Amino acid sequence: MATASSNDRWWQPGGPTLIVVCTTYPDRATAADRAGLLVAARLAACVQVVGPIASCYSWEGAIERSEEWSCHCKTSRGSLAACVDAIRSSHPYTVPEITWTEIQGSRDYVAWVEESTGAAAGGDVAS
Repeated sequence: MATASSNDRWWQPGGPTLIVVCTTYPDRATAADRAGLLVAARLAACVQVVGPIASCYSWEGAIERSEEWSCHCKTSRGSLAACVDAIRSSHPYTVPEITWTEIQGSRDYVAWVEESTGAAAGGDVAS
């Protein structure tokens, strides 16, 4: 039985990467609005809005609990800084959660993220 070489796979360990930026918003409308703005500005190829989620956190010496909506923004390495800046500059929280992780993805998906964020053309997208 013949097997495909590792170069023929649609995936490969150590293969192409993309960035997932995560943030939360106080309500669904705000999360959906900001998701649309990031995609329209080509700072994210896709934003998944998940919620509601129950958050428990320490703020100004007290334990707080709130309902929030989480956004998972798929972006390219070249668009990361602009994506984070856009989230920070329009966020309603004083100290918003803005975290990011580099993840591996299939070549087709990573290429789509890069194309959608302008990274395939070789650089950051002006906001």
